[in-house]
Amino acid sequence: MQDKSSFTAYKTSVIERELEQALANFEQVGTLVSDAAIRQVWKFQFQDRPYFLYFYPRQTPVAQYLSGQSAVREFFNFQSLQRNHVPSPRALAHLSGFHIGKKLGDAVIVDSFEKAVPLDEYLENPRPAEHRTIAGQVVEIVKKIGAAKMGHRELSLHSFLIADGKIQFLDARRLQRGGLRLNDLYTLAHNAAGIATRTDLLRGWRILNPDSLPPKLNPMSKTLSQKLVRQSQRENESFGTIEIGEWSGVFTKTAHRPKPWAMASHLNISQNDWKTAWPILLAQIESEQLTHLKRDASGEVLAGEIVLAGRPISVIVKRPRRKRMSQYINDLLRPARARRMWLKAWSLIARNLPCEWPMLLMEKRSLGYAIDSIILFEKVPGIRLDRADLNSLEPGRRDMLFRRAGRTLRTIEKSGLVHYDSKSTNWIIFEDPRQGAIPVMIDLDGIRSMNLWLQAWGVLRLLRAMKQHPQYTPADSLALCQGYAPFSPLPQPEESNVSP
Repeated sequence: MQDKSSFTAYKTSVIERELEQALANFEQVGTLVSDAAIRQVWKFQFQDRPYFLYFYPRQTPVAQYLSGQSAVREFFNFQSLQRNHVPSPRALAHLSGFHIGKKLGDAVIVDSFEKAVPLDEYLENPRPAEHRTIAGQVVEIVKKIGAAKMGHRELSLHSFLIADGKIQFLDARRLQRGGLRLNDLYTLAHNAAGIATRTDLLRGWRILNPDSLPPKLNPMSKTLSQKLVRQSQRENESFGTIEIGEWSGVFTKTAHRPKPWAMASHLNISQNDWKTAWPILLAQIESEQLTHLKRDASGEVLAGEIVLAGRPISVIVKRPRRKRMSQYINDLLRPARARRMWLKAWSLIARNLPCEWPMLLMEKRSLGYAIDSIILFEKVPGIRLDRADLNSLEPGRRDMLFRRAGRTLRTIEKSGLVHYDSKSTNWIIFEDPRQGAIPVMIDLDGIRSMNLWLQAWGVLRLLRAMKQHPQYTPADSLALCQGYAPFSPLPQPEESNVSP
C-alpha cells in the first residue's frame, strides 16, 4: 500500500509539472477562440483532452479588481452548478496572476467537450428529429438553475452547448444569486424567437410557471432590442469602435447567432483588420474604382470587395447625401442618415428578422456634426425578388417563400415598426440548401415607426409591387397574406344563383 501511494503521488506531481510547463508557454499551446475587452476564451489540449481557459486581463486598477472578482465568481458558479446537478463543464482550477504573453490577469480552466456546438447554431438548421428532446433538456436545466436559487439576466440559447445529443449549460459567468425571475424566462423566449416553436414556448412556460398564463406579447422584447441597438454604438464583446484620420465609427466584431447569408457574421473581426481594410476601401471609393449601383442627389450605392480576417467579402457601400436644407437642419437633432440605417438594421436583427448584415459605420465629424458618412453591408448572395424565376421553385418552396415574407412584415409591425418601402426590389432571395428560399430585406432606410395610417402598409406595398412580376399568381398573393395574417379565415367561393 505504501508503494502504491508513493507511485500515485509521484504520478500526480509529474502531471502538475507538465501542466505548469504547458501553462507557462500558453501562447504556444492555446488557440484564441474569442477576444473581448473583459474576457478572452482560449482552447488548449493537455494529455489528449480539450480544455477551455477563460482569461480576464488586468489592464487598469479598476479592471484588476473586477478581473479577480469575475474569475472567482465564474469558478464558484461552475462549482455550484455541479453541486446542484446542472449539466455543465467542470471547473478545474482558478489561476490568480496568470500571464498570457505580456498580459497579466486571472483565469479559470474548465472541461471542454469533443464536437460541441453552440445550441443556437445547431438549431439554426431545419428542425432536427430530436427537437422536442432538446427543448425538454433546456427547460429542465433552467428549472434546476431556479431550484439552485440562481438567476441569469442574459439567458439565451447561446448559453447552451450540445455534445453527443446532450445539452450542457456553459454561461456561468452571468449567473447571479437571488433565484430565477420572470424576466429571465422572457429573455430566453426572446432570444429563442425564430428557432423555438410556439408549442416549445408554451410547454416550457407550463413547466416553469404553471400557475399563470403566458402573455400574448413578450414584455422584454422591446427592452432587449433597444439594449442591442445601444450596444451597437459602443465598445463591447460584439462591437468595436475605431478612429482613422478624420473618420471614426463603429464596426461589428462577431455575432452570437450567425446568419447563413452573411459570412462576416461567422468571423471574429478585430480593429486591426479594419485599420488595414478601411484606407484601401476609402481610396477605392474616392477614385471611383467600385461598381456604381445607384447615384443621384440623395447619395450613391457602390459594390466592391474587401478582405477581413483573411477572407474576401463582397460588400455594398452606401454614402448618403443631403439634398435639401431641411435635412441639414433635421440632422442637428437626430443621427445622420447612415447612422439611422445602422440603428434600423440592428433593431431588426435584435428581433431575429432576416436582413442585410451591417459591418461598418464611419463618419467624418466637425464640431460634433456628421458632415459625411459611409455605411457598409455585406452583399446578400442571391437574386432580387422582382427578377426571380418563380416558376423554377417547387410549389412548396414557392409557397413558403411568400409566407416567410408575410411573416417578416407581420413581426416588424408587432414590434411597433413598419417597412414603408417593402417593394419587390428591396428583397433578395437567398437559397439555403437546408431551409429553402429565404426572403432577406435590403435597403432598410424605409423602416419607420408604426402609426395608425401605416398599418398593413408593408404587405400592401409588396402586393402592389409583385403585380408587375409576369409569373406572379393569386396563389402567391394568398400565401403572402396568410403569412402576414395566419389566423384570418380563408376566402370562401361565392355561391352561384344558377340552378344545376
